[in-house]
Amino acid sequence: MAFLNQFSFLLLAAGLLLGLVIFLRQRGPAEGSLMALLALSIGLIFAFTFFRPIGGGSFSSSSFEKSVNAGQPVLIEFQSPYCIACMAIEPIVKQVELDHAENLGVIRVNVLDRGVESILNRYQFRYTPTFVFLDAQGQELWRMVGTLDPERVKSTLEALP
Repeated sequence: MAFLNQFSFLLLAAGLLLGLVIFLRQRGPAEGSLMALLALSIGLIFAFTFFRPIGGGSFSSSSFEKSVNAGQPVLIEFQSPYCIACMAIEPIVKQVELDHAENLGVIRVNVLDRGVESILNRYQFRYTPTFVFLDAQGQELWRMVGTLDPERVKSTLEALP
């Protein structure tokens, strides 16, 4: 499992708690430090329970296929609401979408939604974020994992007939 994936938030929170426990164990618990650790744990559980992003529910494969076969190039972003790298790259993706709105479709696939398994298998999805660039015929031209290079999107669009 890659470190930066759809469960990055959970991994970072667990690592932080584990590091804090190890630190407190080595240093010896000071007065109130165990209470602070307990409060932090309860706060993280509360935050995860009540503020976690919820997937959009069922994913429509027919709307996905319609977008892919719309006769224009498509950039597919496989992402997750728990993925820190996805959150970090979101402004770049939005800018690419704005800059090329007239000749590029952008499809965001939440890998946690129900009904996306066939799409994930079709594009051999492994890690979030993954970007797959398709030409107007739906053929994969390239893919990038973890980041998106706006210049590569621009140069690919310019090179297409």
